[in-house]
Amino acid sequence: VYKGADSSIDLNVYVQRYKNGGTILIYTFDSKTMVALWDSKVENNIFEGTIINPATLEVANFDFNTNTLTIYHTDTGTSESYQTLLFEKALLH
Repeated sequence: VYKGADSSIDLNVYVQRYKNGGTILIYTFDSKTMVALWDSKVENNIFEGTIINPATLEVANFDFNTNTLTIYHTDTGTSESYQTLLFEKALLH
């Protein structure tokens, strides 16, 4: 679990890794609307998300080296990045 480093936004990122190398990542800014992504093999500690729900107009990458979530909006071509902290460190933030 990762929390947004910027306390003015309520970003939560949930990561589940599986023995076969696959990873599911879910992020939310309000705990009501969530975006779920899948990566069959995280390489170089970079999660390159494939959207699970094709109606979602976003894809995302997560860099486990820097704990940075980057969201790409497929409808507008824009993106934004968010620094996160591991939950245990977020409690101290």
